[in-house]
Amino acid sequence: MRQVLPPELTFGALELRLNSLGWTKDRIPALLPPLLAGEPEMAAFSREGLQLDYHFNPALRLRVIEGPVLPDLPSLPVTDLPEMIRSPDPERALFGIEAAAALGQGHLRRSILLRALRLPDPLSGLALDAAHRLSPLCAEARFFASLPPDRQRQCLRQALKHDSPDTADLALFGLAASPETAATAMIAAARLGLSDLLPAFPRQASGEIRVAIRKLASATLQGERPGSDSSRVNRFWRAMLGQGDPEMDLRLAPYVEPSPEPILPQLLAGQAFRRIEAVPHWLGDPDIPATARRHTPEPFLIAETAMAVCSAAECLTTLAALETATGLRLRLPTEDELLCALRGTAGRLDPSGCGVGSSWQSPWGLLGGESRREFCSAGIIIHSVATDRLCASRPAKMDDEPAALRRPISVYRIISIM
Repeated sequence: MRQVLPPELTFGALELRLNSLGWTKDRIPALLPPLLAGEPEMAAFSREGLQLDYHFNPALRLRVIEGPVLPDLPSLPVTDLPEMIRSPDPERALFGIEAAAALGQGHLRRSILLRALRLPDPLSGLALDAAHRLSPLCAEARFFASLPPDRQRQCLRQALKHDSPDTADLALFGLAASPETAATAMIAAARLGLSDLLPAFPRQASGEIRVAIRKLASATLQGERPGSDSSRVNRFWRAMLGQGDPEMDLRLAPYVEPSPEPILPQLLAGQAFRRIEAVPHWLGDPDIPATARRHTPEPFLIAETAMAVCSAAECLTTLAALETATGLRLRLPTEDELLCALRGTAGRLDPSGCGVGSSWQSPWGLLGGESRREFCSAGIIIHSVATDRLCASRPAKMDDEPAALRRPISVYRIISIM
């Protein structure tokens, strides 16, 4: 058993008290003199075959003895620890955190993590180590703050998608990350009922969807629930709790669907292609009723970059010329294939994921360029700069409208060619 002694109790006073109780100090060779005169960092006492081990942290003045419980010694009450951990004084808070870890107070772990978020470095790292001793944190949680933003989002979304036991810890750290990651963290907190995370919620949110997520997640953790009618608010609320319809699920997908891990490009006849896996993708537009749907494509390869700017009338001629030059059997992508490659599995309406610029990379690693138009076998896909939304137009007319040509290849055709 362990006991935490009051910090004001000196080692000399402790030794006198133990001597009066029949304990004798054992001689332990010291490798270095103590940092504080008369205050050794380690000591041992014995009595009738029993042993007490004493440890002292001079920075915190934390004194811990391990061995038989001695009710005659003054001890720090366990009931004082929550107030100490919440203390605005960083040193007092860290004392309470280390004391809780020494005493194995696992129920205080979440309070320790919450306090660690508001402690300055390097104290926050020490607090995380203390929480880790109570119950191990996953590697992503321990080093969450040092991960790049896209990796933070991926870790949290993977945990939420697969009901990982680490989701609660990752949600806690995600609340202090980028606005997009914080939105995912708030969804996770609402779904898991983590009401103790409410104090860590960001005070403000940006963007219509993130504001709605913050408001409804907060309401959920305070005991409110969505109504039974089909209003947009209630439908969005139910989707946030994992009970949505396709339209609202597509709207939330960028916050809960993990991005696919891009596979390294394959070089065929000197050209780079990206492999798109046969996994479910979100397609459609949440603002257009009955268009949101899940689609799983057949595996295919698609050109990493747009090859040329040409008119619609030149598409077939260009494909035939490329086939002759490369020896590959080429075709235009279908509309669904092109949307899957540009959006990724979360159905992002903004291909870049963070704003449209002159160039972007889709979640599958597909590279874009200056042109916003690309032909597919069913028509022309236009990226509207005004709405930041990918949409399908009417079938392409054979006129001179510019379009960026892509060249996908069926996986099975590639195998037969190779």
